[in-house]
Amino acid sequence: MVILKEDFGTTVLARAPFKRELGRNYAFAFSANGNALSFSVDGKTLIEANDGQYIYGMAGLRLGALGRMSVGTVEIVEAA
Repeated sequence: MVILKEDFGTTVLARAPFKRELGRNYAFAFSANGNALSFSVDGKTLIEANDGQYIYGMAGLRLGALGRMSVGTVEIVEAA
């Protein structure tokens, strides 16, 4: 898995191996708190990065190769 920055090109901010199990459901969580970025799977933080270039932005999911992804629920929570 990776945390990528897309800004007129791709920069890998963090990378870690992740072995997925076919047919299994996972709960993903991405957090951006100031410069701190983190990505968790099933409640366990697996990768972290720091990037303070922008004060706002977007997040998304993408596959790194041919495949299929089904997303059940996407929730965006703004913290005060």
